[in-house]
Amino acid sequence: MSTSDELSAEPEDREILVRKRRAGTSSKAREAMARGRKRAIEAAKMLKPKSPSFMAIMRFHHIHRCFMYVPAGFAINYLRKHQIVKLQTGDGQWHATCCSHMRSSSAMQLRRGWGIFCKENNLEEGDVCVFELIKRKPMCLKSPYFAWLTCMNQVSDEEIFFFLG
Repeated sequence: MSTSDELSAEPEDREILVRKRRAGTSSKAREAMARGRKRAIEAAKMLKPKSPSFMAIMRFHHIHRCFMYVPAGFAINYLRKHQIVKLQTGDGQWHATCCSHMRSSSAMQLRRGWGIFCKENNLEEGDVCVFELIKRKPMCLKSPYFAWLTCMNQVSDEEIFFFLG
């Protein structure tokens, strides 16, 4: 690997994106999910990847609709539209396509190939994945810690991404 392809983590701001997804979840269930989510996020933050990374909590659409939003701060700095992204774990590698969410938006999604990645890694709702950028050309995101941390078995009314700088 040439030195231009090697990455070093630059200190960056943390970014949190929260989207309301469902109404009607009881307050008791929301509190339990929040406690579980907080524990999972704290455990994932302790991993401290050396390269730019982001964390995603798997939701229904990630697993069953075969796409995953990438946090805007990460997407703007490291991804391009229609870019092929290699997803790598200790057990193998998969390819997904990076697509823009809307024409004028900087929001990006991992699509084509993402569903296969989820299926072959037995991802479930509530699992936490940390994706570390290990190479820019060709783009490679590594999930060496892919030990999933289950928050709750119930579907949350929020979707949270946390960008780790």
